[in-house]
Amino acid sequence: MANIHLKTKIVFVLFLLFGLFEPKIGVLTSPSKSNKENEASTTQEEYDENTQLESFEDLVTDAIDWAHNVGLVNRYCDPRQRGATEIVPFHEIGMANRIRDHRNRSDFAEIAPFSLFPSPFPRRLFEHAQTIQKTLQLLYFRVSQNYEFLKETLGEAAKTDSFLRHQLDILEDVQRRGSKQPITLLLQRSDYMCHVNGESGEYELKQVEVNIGPIGGNVSAQAVRQVHGRVFSKLGLSEDNLPENRASAAIGEALAKAWELFRDPSAVVVIMSIKNNHGHFALRHIQYKIEQASAYKIKVIRLTLAECDEKLILDPNDSSLRFNGRKVAVVYQRTYLSEKDWPTEKHWDIRRKIERSTAIVPFNVNIHLAGSKKVQQTLALPGMLEQFLPDVDEGMISSIRKTFADLWALDKEDEATEAVIRKAIENPENYVLKTNRDGGGNNFFGEEIAKKLSDLPRDERSSMILMEKLKPMEVKNFPIRRLREHTVRNMSSELGIVGYFLGNGQTMATIANVQQGHLLRTKFAESNEGGVGLGVAVHDSPFLF
Repeated sequence: MANIHLKTKIVFVLFLLFGLFEPKIGVLTSPSKSNKENEASTTQEEYDENTQLESFEDLVTDAIDWAHNVGLVNRYCDPRQRGATEIVPFHEIGMANRIRDHRNRSDFAEIAPFSLFPSPFPRRLFEHAQTIQKTLQLLYFRVSQNYEFLKETLGEAAKTDSFLRHQLDILEDVQRRGSKQPITLLLQRSDYMCHVNGESGEYELKQVEVNIGPIGGNVSAQAVRQVHGRVFSKLGLSEDNLPENRASAAIGEALAKAWELFRDPSAVVVIMSIKNNHGHFALRHIQYKIEQASAYKIKVIRLTLAECDEKLILDPNDSSLRFNGRKVAVVYQRTYLSEKDWPTEKHWDIRRKIERSTAIVPFNVNIHLAGSKKVQQTLALPGMLEQFLPDVDEGMISSIRKTFADLWALDKEDEATEAVIRKAIENPENYVLKTNRDGGGNNFFGEEIAKKLSDLPRDERSSMILMEKLKPMEVKNFPIRRLREHTVRNMSSELGIVGYFLGNGQTMATIANVQQGHLLRTKFAESNEGGVGLGVAVHDSPFLF
């Protein structure tokens, strides 16, 4: 009965979103009747094809214009008056990217891809994800501070994975010398799918992964909620089922709090990022939030990795990191996530310098390693949650464990492991093969899995894990992308719950544990990967049912 009830709800929501919208679109341009009369008596068939197309395109254009939020414009008034020209803030709500062909220019910009309507997502699952977020943040804080666990869990994989090995080497170096900064900041996003159980048909919340550190999409997540609010207002629909979202403020507020804990009002915050960044405006937005959260007391410096080598000095006397003589309180690393970003030992020495300093680093090697897929798989083993969360009640432990998908390690030489590998080779459509890399494009699907596992040397198995392939709920929506036709597509969503944790790594005390905001990325149903940056997904917001 529960399953039938849920399916009835989703059909109703889809009717609301894609049945009710069309008549309301027509109402906006129909001069013959009042809106109330049209809502009561007009059907979609009463509008001719041209009127429907114009009405729909009007709605799309309005949504795009609102995403740009007017842009840089001049407002005319009498030139003899003071303030004759007024500048409107450019891309104020954050739905903009630099154009890929002109990443070094801010006067060329495009909208970030987004969905025209919010996508349905079960309220029960949304609230479940929110409820467990703070405990997950506490969990990963404790994991990140457990050097022996990280070394034991990732040591075997590091033998054949130079990226992991370099990070473990830096972690060992910092441990040997003694950490100079006890304050730890985790910026965390837990990602989930609304999985459709193949046997019961029930909707289940299943964890895809946990991202810690340079979590992206927060700015666009809050902005697209504003876009959808405007779309609903244009259609005369209530926003009651659209949850408010303050995701974009979370990172700025967290970094500002970390700066305060550094206890030096003259210290600066460094944002480390590649120079010509497609997400340039999102980083600017974070910078502005840091400045606003501190009443503009904080000076924010943007540096590339090479500039960090040239301009950041490690003081041998007090281990402070300095920029032009001023101490660096926080180093926020948003990019440089893959091995190709650290091609030489000189590049790793830059990171080592930062890690050995007194600066608070929200994506230090402890945190980076704690967010690896191998750690995710290990934490799903029986008893592991209890080991790290002995002071958390059984109900919360159970709520977290329910979200775990089936995960398998590949490094053991036993019959159970060999059996799982054989099943994955024979039925690769039921699995995802994951590496320990961040970002999209690092997983294997379908026949890629069979080939990879068949060719994979035994000593490299520890660098990967197997995960059951989830079956996400599908919805229909209109992806809005630059210079693309706006057509309805079958799509599926991935929900991210955002928060941050500030703790003392020496005393293990909690300073702040905050769940704030969410994001929804909705991909084309036929696509395995779900990254907006890969061109197969759009920014979205949930319509809770």
